[in-house]
Amino acid sequence: MSTVRPRLPGRTFDWPILLISLTLVIFGVAMVYSASHVPSSPGRLDLWRSQVLWAVLGILVATVAVIVPHRIFETFAHLLYAGSLITLLLVPIIGVSEYGARRWLDLGGINFQPSEPAKILTVMMLARYLDRRRLDLTRPGEVLGAVAIMFAPFILILRQPDLGTSLSLPVATAAMLYWAGLPAGILLLFVTPVISMITSLWLWIWIPYILGLFGLLRAFQVRRAILVGVILVNVSIGLATPQIWNQMKPYQRERLRTFIDPNRDRSGSGYQIIQSRIAIGSGGFWGKGYMEGTQKALAFLPMQHTDFIYSVVGEEFGFVGTALVLLLLGSLIIRGYWLAGRARNRFGSLLAIGIATTLLFHTLVNTAMTAGIAPVTGIPLPFISYGGTFMITCLFQVGLLLNVAV
Repeated sequence: MSTVRPRLPGRTFDWPILLISLTLVIFGVAMVYSASHVPSSPGRLDLWRSQVLWAVLGILVATVAVIVPHRIFETFAHLLYAGSLITLLLVPIIGVSEYGARRWLDLGGINFQPSEPAKILTVMMLARYLDRRRLDLTRPGEVLGAVAIMFAPFILILRQPDLGTSLSLPVATAAMLYWAGLPAGILLLFVTPVISMITSLWLWIWIPYILGLFGLLRAFQVRRAILVGVILVNVSIGLATPQIWNQMKPYQRERLRTFIDPNRDRSGSGYQIIQSRIAIGSGGFWGKGYMEGTQKALAFLPMQHTDFIYSVVGEEFGFVGTALVLLLLGSLIIRGYWLAGRARNRFGSLLAIGIATTLLFHTLVNTAMTAGIAPVTGIPLPFISYGGTFMITCLFQVGLLLNVAV
């Protein structure tokens, strides 16, 4: 009779992932300490203590994720995924509202954000689905099955609203589908609805685009079912774009307008991006020094301990500091992709791809947002931004990567 034994670190334990992650966590706590020590916000002085607590809890969660065989995660992935959907369904019913959004559940005075674990448990469920022996991604039904797994949490998170976190799901799904064997040509078709949404703003561009897409699919002799499906999705998205725009929250529409032209409202919606650029630019090459940031100290930079903490890094440590953070995060992400290629089974390989892509998405969007080259979506920087659920989730992902490596 075989038994499932805990997996303990051995010679295959991936020490670089552990060391990089701990370095990022320690640096993140230091930056939260600096970003929260401002005269105008005395109530934030103890945030770094909370961040240390979340980090300790995250390390404990990561330890469990390393020890438990990932065969257990694969076996119970559907139950974990279902549990995450239940928590997401509870948010609009009993959730707590902050900053104009209802994203949290109150657990006895502690705010828990279900969308954070949900994105990783969705990746886990997708890894289980794509690990099936008879999987054939040339069949549209198989691809739609993966999309359906992603779509449920995507919609629930989007309705909170949390655009940034929700968008990480289709990005991770696309990467996992490609890794599982979906042809790149078919994968590119997932981009066409986005193009349809943008071009639908100008009817004289949208109609030729739809006709051109139809002709291109016919020229490449795409299967009829896929052709019809792609055209229907593009037409539906294009026609629905005005309704989607009208249903967006006013601040979301304003963020998109501000992204196009931050100077249109310098003291209002464009304030965050402008102040973030000033903070990063004022740091120069070496920075002003730890705890010496003036944009931070004078509270010119909103959300400086969460979404815009990368701007604080830029002001205090300059180009060197921001480059070092990107180097560490990039090394961790590349290591995740490297592990995917060396994993001993398909489930672990797909899990590593999904996690690495999720971390990559967060890193790229947050840093681009603070630099003013992407819309403000409220997405935090892994291991650096303040946030309990986010920190624990980041370390849980590290634990899963280490599990794949063992």
